[in-house]
Order: sequence, then C-alpha cells, then structure tokens
Amino acid sequence: AMAAYDSDDDRELAPLTQEEQEELDQLAELMSKKDWQRGQAELMPDRWEEHPLFMTELPKDIEENPRLEALQTLLYDDPPELVADSLKQRGADALKRGKKYFTDAVQFYTDAIACGSKDDKQNSILYSNRAHVQLQKGNYAKCINDCIFALKFNNENIKAYWRAAKASLAIEKCKQAKEFCDRGLKIDPDNVELKRMLDTANEEIEQIERIAARKQAKLEASLAKKRALAKAIDSRGLIVGRSDWSEVEALQQAQASLLEDGSLTWPVLFMYPEHGQTDFVQSFPEDKTLLEQLEEMFPAGEFAGWDVEHKYRPENFTVYFSAHAVKPVIGTERYKKQGFEPGAAKAELRTLDPKLKLSEILLLPGFVIPAFPVFTVVIEGSSFQQPFLRGEA
Repeated sequence: AMAAYDSDDDRELAPLTQEEQEELDQLAELMSKKDWQRGQAELMPDRWEEHPLFMTELPKDIEENPRLEALQTLLYDDPPELVADSLKQRGADALKRGKKYFTDAVQFYTDAIACGSKDDKQNSILYSNRAHVQLQKGNYAKCINDCIFALKFNNENIKAYWRAAKASLAIEKCKQAKEFCDRGLKIDPDNVELKRMLDTANEEIEQIERIAARKQAKLEASLAKKRALAKAIDSRGLIVGRSDWSEVEALQQAQASLLEDGSLTWPVLFMYPEHGQTDFVQSFPEDKTLLEQLEEMFPAGEFAGWDVEHKYRPENFTVYFSAHAVKPVIGTERYKKQGFEPGAAKAELRTLDPKLKLSEILLLPGFVIPAFPVFTVVIEGSSFQQPFLRGEA
C-alpha cells in the first residue's frame, strides 16, 4: 500500500517532465478563457479544489481522491510494477462499488497496463482483470481480446481461459468457447468451473449441430422436390418463363405442385378486366377441364358481388390466354421448334376452348407459362369485348 501524502513528508519531489509541464500550461490556458463551459474540462469552477492542481489544502485521507493518489505516484517515480499494482487495486475497488463505476475500473486497469511492468504474471492479471470488467459490461469481443493478451503473458492464467470461454458463449461462438475450455483444462484438469463451462459449450454445439442438420435435411428435401417438379414439367414438354407477377407479393411463391401419384396441379390466375377483378385458384389439377373449373367458381344461381347484372355464367364466357407472354426459360428448344424465336414474338391474346384440359391448354403453340397460367375472362358479345381486344379498354 502506498503511504499517505503528508505535509511533513521529507521525500524530494521529482521535477515535472516537459510533457507534464506542457499539459499544465494547456490546462491553465483553457481555464483562462471566458467561454469555458462544462465538457471542456473535467471539473466545474466550484469543484476545482477537488483537483490536485487547485487544492488549497490536502485531504486527510489521500485515498478519497484518486487523482491526487495518481499524481503522487507519478511525482515519486515509483517502479512501474508498484504503480501498476496500486492502479490495479484502484480498479478492483471501483469494480466492487458496482456497475456505475465499471468504466472507472476499466480505466484504472488500462492505466496499470500502460505502466509497462516487466512482470509477465502481473501483466497477465491486469489484462485478465480488465477482461472481467468488459465481461460485466457486455463488451464480449473486448473481453476475449484482453484474455488473449493475458494468456500471451501467462498461458497458465485459468481465469483468462474461463472469461474468454464465457464471452465466446455470449456471442454464440461455441466452438471457440470449447477451445478455451480445453486449453485451460490441460493446465488444470480438475477445475470445476471450466468443466461446467465446457459442458455448456458442448451442449450449445450439439444443439447448433442438430438445428443445422434439420435445416440441411429440409434444404435437401426442398431441392429434391424442385428437381422432381422440373423433371415432371420437362417430361410433359411444357414451356415455362419467369413470373410476370413478381411485384405482387401474394403471387411471388406461386408454383406448380407434383403430387404423390405423379400428377401436377397449377396455381391459376383468372382476370376479369371489365370489372378490374381477379380470382386466384391455388390448385388447378392438370387433368381438369377449364369449363369444370369455371363451373366450380361460378355455380348456378350464385353471383359475385361485383356482378350486379348477373352476367358472369360459364356459358357466357370467352376465355383468352396471352401467347408469348414472357420469354421462355425452360423448354427453349421446344419453343423454337414451334417456329418462334425467344424474345422476338409479340404477345397476343388467343381464344381457348373451355372443354380442353389444363394439360392440353398448356401445350398450345406459343403458350409460355409465366410461372403459372393466367387466363382472361370476358363476356362474349359484351360492349367491352371488342374495345378490349383492340387494346382500347
């Protein structure tokens, strides 16, 4: 412990260095400015007397003022190991005072490290102690970094291994935590705390591996399903392009489904442009006719709320599909064999026979499926039909 700074102390003070003298001059210049404000100096004018440079009398207990104790340490030019030990104690005291003083504790340990002690074990403890405070503050990366330095100075510092493992777990670096535990247990095989930490790390690793395995299995199943679907589409000789509805969130994931019996179902969008309405059928079996699907959607005696004239009955419909709606991605060669050049053919509406099955419709020349089929429904002979076909409605 360092002796109190008494007025009858007969030790000779060391002269200030040039750097210390410059710092005092800068402080004096700052204090003389009229625009001095809080934040430009550490103390307000009414608290200057607390600072060693402006004291009119010394306190009875030097330990009540860490600035004075630190200044005394500098003035007497003690060995760096002694200065570091004093600052280390101040750091420990600050830590004991609670969370409010954690930042002070970090600073004391930082100042202690800066003393340049030649004692490797002491330096290891200083870094490890600062790591402890960083761990309490939740600065896990800084804690691990300090532990690594602590172990460079002394690779037998068990507390550094434990703190590094604890911080590693906090940021979900479980394998790194296990590595710190394993290394520490090589030095102290019976350390209970390290064994507990290792058990926790192993449990976390096992859980992560289980989750990863489930994700991988799910991914592989999804890929297998997509490959099987692609094979089914290709075997049917279908031509598919990119979705023309990528901006509609509800339709972004819409795609065909391959059932266990090997048949396909398709999501299908029906559009009623005269009224600005749509229907989205999630699952339209490929062996079902267009008419059968429409009769399910528009049963006899029932009408959509927007069909105020009660005209929308399957027998009144003319259904169109848009040929060359999108550029083909799957089945490009088949598209060329139909006599079309990808990207060159102009989109055009073509009439559909409602008695055709969906599988037959999708094989019509020029039908490029834009991820899922889209059909346009218009009332035959309505005043809307011809303007619509001319692109005027």
